[in-house]
Amino acid sequence: MDPEVLRMLSILSRPLTTQIEYSQRLAESPDQYVHLAGVSALLDLGAAPRGRWGDVVRESRHGVVASSAYRFFMANFEYGLAEKVLDVFEPLERPGAAEGMRAALQRDAHHLVAVEARQFLSDGRVEHLMLAADQAETASGWREAVVWLARATVLQPTAPGGAYRLLRTLETANQFEAIEAVLDIFDKGRVFPDLASVIRGALLLHAKDPRGALQSVARLRLSEMKSAAPIRARLCQIRAAAHEALGQYRDALKWYQEFNKQGVPPDLDKRSYLATIERLGRASYPPLSADPHRDHVMMLGFPRSGTTLLEHALAAHPEVETFEEIPSLTRMVLRVEQILEDRIAGEEDRRAAFEEARQRYYGEIERRKSKPGARVFVDKLPIRTAWARLMEKFFPEQRYIFSIRHPYDVVLSCFRQSFTPNAAMENFRTLEDACDFYDRVMTIWFDAFPGEIERVLYVRYEALAGDFENEARRALDFLGVGWSDDVLRFAEFSEGRKVATPSYAKVRGGLALGVQSSWKNYRFVFDTPHGAKLHKWVERFGYDR
Repeated sequence: MDPEVLRMLSILSRPLTTQIEYSQRLAESPDQYVHLAGVSALLDLGAAPRGRWGDVVRESRHGVVASSAYRFFMANFEYGLAEKVLDVFEPLERPGAAEGMRAALQRDAHHLVAVEARQFLSDGRVEHLMLAADQAETASGWREAVVWLARATVLQPTAPGGAYRLLRTLETANQFEAIEAVLDIFDKGRVFPDLASVIRGALLLHAKDPRGALQSVARLRLSEMKSAAPIRARLCQIRAAAHEALGQYRDALKWYQEFNKQGVPPDLDKRSYLATIERLGRASYPPLSADPHRDHVMMLGFPRSGTTLLEHALAAHPEVETFEEIPSLTRMVLRVEQILEDRIAGEEDRRAAFEEARQRYYGEIERRKSKPGARVFVDKLPIRTAWARLMEKFFPEQRYIFSIRHPYDVVLSCFRQSFTPNAAMENFRTLEDACDFYDRVMTIWFDAFPGEIERVLYVRYEALAGDFENEARRALDFLGVGWSDDVLRFAEFSEGRKVATPSYAKVRGGLALGVQSSWKNYRFVFDTPHGAKLHKWVERFGYDR
């Protein structure tokens, strides 16, 4: 991590006293964004020293200072200085709405970082720093993101949102020494104590000290914590993982269950995902013309089946470009639903409409292409397996790489992970739902593909983790590209990518972890009526029960 980030965060290393004193610390920062926010805060507190009024006028070219300076000078009857503020203020410093929209349309993450930066200089809202961090990670990776998150952290010393994002970004990047340095600053300044205890527990788990991890979070009570849901959920995960490491699996399960109760979205219906899939899968579609996109491949399976590892390996190949969990099929499906609703008459008109819908899938991929020299394109989204019936009607010649892992491990891993909330991922809140969801998704796929066919390459997670090069070669042969040693350096390549799945920390660690399996510790979970739904899949894939 850049030493400048730690120097910026060192503003927090002294305990907070008064708002004026802390604002003075911010105003002394060499970082432009932190400095201007501090100046604005001093003005709002009526505490801008007279000796700096000239600097304040010059800095009023930025809206974050101008509005505060104008109010400050008017309140002090300094009308001449208030007029000077208006003279130097440049309203065009704030980017127009169309500029940000156009940058988003063009998927120009670098430009979006600049847009959010200028928005902050215009109005001083910390949310722009958080949005800049998102775009910076997309554009350049975690190192740039933490700079923006550090700014957000020091500007909100009593709200842990920015600090949590900062520490989690460092955690997924395996930057444990940097986390220790940040926590040391928080401890000295006595800020974010609950968050610090939680993340320190995570560090102790990483250091193979589960008892120390439990001790680190022992004082925290969910019922008393006022922290946001992600922090409470992380606390539950740490307690669960610590009990798991100690062999206390029933206690671990209780904490994983508690983890899944945190931050449940009130407006997501877990049943709607498969209901939509079944409805569209049953609909009638005319035969479509041949699909010319032979250089496109989908990567499917089920979440937590090793798809992220393989996708990162393929992405490192100079002739392969991968797309991770993008809404390409969603764009097509929305158009399909509209066509069905419109009840277009005439076979040819319906065929043309559905072919245009199919082209929207490829259009979404086309607008995201950015890798010079790529000639094969891999679209990875494992949960899309559930759409097999519809995809066979629209992409009857599509090729697939399908990842398989022990069903017990898959379901258990999905139950233990944080996912971006959506109707599909809501099916992992309980083990009962997760088992049922896995069974239904696999049933859909193998109904569509009951036997081995040339269009599907099945890759086993255990083989990939245990014999990586051989399995990577099989996948590259399937894609029709030769071997490249770059594939072996996938962990280095992943440094510059934005975290998109819970697997990133392990992928960035390379192949050192080997095969991960823990289902045998939770036999009691699968010796139940809901666990029985997985038995036939365990046997079908040839795994141990």
